[in-house]
Amino acid sequence: MHYTPQGGSITISAAETTGDRILVTVADTGCGIEPEDLPHIFERFFKTDKSRREGGTGLGLSIAKQIIDKLGENIFVESEIGKGTSFHFTLKKFISNAIALGPSSTPSILHEETPPPSVPNDKGTQDAPYEVKPPKPQEKHSKKRT
Repeated sequence: MHYTPQGGSITISAAETTGDRILVTVADTGCGIEPEDLPHIFERFFKTDKSRREGGTGLGLSIAKQIIDKLGENIFVESEIGKGTSFHFTLKKFISNAIALGPSSTPSILHEETPPPSVPNDKGTQDAPYEVKPPKPQEKHSKKRT
């Protein structure tokens, strides 16, 4: 949003891919990123010449990449100077809502007559119901800056 000019737009979209992934795209009509900077934008503290003048820490994209990597997913960027930038990342369509229980952070006292608590496992669990709907043609999902 920082590099989208007044009157420009930022669009967030999602598309189903083959397999068990969704491709999310965040695109702007901003200034674009220089081709020589593209290989470095996900590095910690990397800042383009333009961002050096305008502020920021150079951590945002690095943090986003670390999160996507931890999820076992992919993130990539396409950019054209004067036309804008698109960030694309994948997410799994189905995420298990089963919770893995580990040791308790606070000790608990069990009386001998009290049976130990059962620990759930993944067997027999299922995902919470949800539905992915494509946007209707008349709906606009872009945010115009004024």
